[in-house]
Amino acid sequence: MKRFITLNIILCLFSGLQAQDSVFYKKFFPDPSYSMPVPITTGNKSFNYFTKYKDAVQFIKELAGKHPQLIKIGSIGETQRGRDQVSVLITNQNSPEKEKLRVAILGSIHGNEPISTDGLLFLIHQLTEDAGYAQLLDQLEIMVLPDINADGREAEKRTTSNGIDLNRDLTSLNAPESRNIKMAINRFDPQVVLDFHEFNPHRSDFKELSDCYSIGYDVMFLYTGNLNVDPSIRKMIAEDFIAPTKTYLTQNHREVSDYATTRRDGKEILLNMGGTASRSSATNYALQNRISLLMEIRGVTEGNQSVKRRIETSFLCATSYLRIADSLRSQIKSTIDAANKSSVNGDRNIVVTSEPAMKQMPFLFVDECTNEHKTIEFRTYYNMDQTPVITRDRPGAYLIFPCSKKVKDVLTTSGLVLKEVNNPQEMTVQVYKKNDAGSFELETKKINIPKDAVIIDALQPMGNTLSDLIEPEGSNSIYMNGQIKTEAKKGTLPVYRISHEQLSKL
Repeated sequence: MKRFITLNIILCLFSGLQAQDSVFYKKFFPDPSYSMPVPITTGNKSFNYFTKYKDAVQFIKELAGKHPQLIKIGSIGETQRGRDQVSVLITNQNSPEKEKLRVAILGSIHGNEPISTDGLLFLIHQLTEDAGYAQLLDQLEIMVLPDINADGREAEKRTTSNGIDLNRDLTSLNAPESRNIKMAINRFDPQVVLDFHEFNPHRSDFKELSDCYSIGYDVMFLYTGNLNVDPSIRKMIAEDFIAPTKTYLTQNHREVSDYATTRRDGKEILLNMGGTASRSSATNYALQNRISLLMEIRGVTEGNQSVKRRIETSFLCATSYLRIADSLRSQIKSTIDAANKSSVNGDRNIVVTSEPAMKQMPFLFVDECTNEHKTIEFRTYYNMDQTPVITRDRPGAYLIFPCSKKVKDVLTTSGLVLKEVNNPQEMTVQVYKKNDAGSFELETKKINIPKDAVIIDALQPMGNTLSDLIEPEGSNSIYMNGQIKTEAKKGTLPVYRISHEQLSKL
C-alpha cells in the first residue's frame, strides 16, 4: 500500500512539473500555430526531437525533384563515418543576372544543436515553394550546408566521431569535416556567411544565482570584434546586418541579445560577450573579408520543447539576412573589394593581441518558478570593443623553413597562396625570438635561405588570415596550435619576415 501511495505521489509531482513546463513555454516561447512542412513537425515519433540524416536528405531530394531549376544537390566531402556533407545550391538558374551575390549558410557544426538543421530545411522549403522569395533567388546564389557534422548529430553529441569540436578547429583543421568546410567556402567564395547554432539556456554558472533561472532569449548574435578584420567589414556586419535583424526579430516577438558566455573572477560571475577568436566561424570568415555572422538559437537542453518556434526563429534570422544581402548587393561587393585592396596594399598594422572593454551589461532571465522575467546586470568583457596590446608592422612576406606538410595544408586550406624559393641566397631577415615573458621579439640577422623554403606574400587578399595564423602570440596561430615550435637552444621560430622588395629576389 505504501509503495502504491509513493508511486501516486511521484506521478502527481511529475504531472505537476509537466504542467508547469507547459505554462512556462506557452507564456515565453510559444510555438507558431501554422503547419510547418518539415519532417520533424509531422509527428513521426521515430525522429525523437529532430529530423534524422536520411530523412533530411530525402526531404531535400524531393524538393530538388520538384524544382530542378532552383535546386542543385551536391556534396563538399564525407564525414569520418562516410556520410555525405550535403550541399544545396539554391538560385534561379534561368535568371539573367550574371554577377549574383553569394551567400553560404551553415548548420549543425555542433551535433548536439540539431534543430539548426531543421531550421535550414524549413528555409530551403520556403525559398523554393513560396513565390514570394523569387526575387531573392533571381539575385542571390545561396549555398546551404544543412548538416555539416552529420555523425555528431546522429549520435546527439557536440563533436565529430573522433571527438573534435568543429567550431574550434577552423585554424587547426585537424578534422576532415573542417577541411571540407574551408575548401567549400573558398571554392564558392561567398560574400556573406551565416552559421546557425543553438545555445544552452541552463548554464551551470547561472544556476548558482538561482536554480529557477534560465536564459530568457530566443536568439543571441555572435559577431567579431577582432581588430584585424577590416573596419569596414566590422561596421557593415554590426550596422547593416545585426541591428536591423534584431529589430525585425523583436517585431516578431523574439527576445534578442549579443551572445554571451560566463567567466569567473573568484566568486563573481562575469559575462564574456562577443568574440575575437579565429577558430570560430564568426571571426574566421570575417578575416577573409566576408560578412560573417553566427546565430545562437535557444536549444541544446530544450529537447522537443518549442521546436517549431526555434525552427521559425532560425528562418526569421536567415530571411532577414537574405533580404538585407539582396538590398545591399552593390554596397557589399564594393565594401569587400575595398577590403581586399586594403589587404593587398598592407594599409594597416597587425594587431597581435588586444583586450576587451569592461562594461556593465543587462542580461535577461526567465524565472521558471515564478514564470516572470528577471534582468540582472553583470560586469562584462565586451569583445566588440577592443584595445590593441601588441601590434607589429605588416611585412612584405613570411618565410617558413623547414615547413611541415601539416603547416602547408593549414595555410593552403585557409585560402592562402604559397610559393617556394627558386633563388636561394643569404638575406637579412627579421626573426621571432622568445623572451622571458613568453612573448616574442623581432631580431634582425643574416641567414641562408634554402631552395624550397616556403614563401607567403603578406600582401594578398587573405592577408588578415595570414597574419592571424603566423604571428605567434595570437591565440589561434600555428605556434599556439602546436604546429610549429621554437628551436630548443635558440628560442627562435622557423618563421622569418622579409620586405616585398626582398620577396621579388627569391
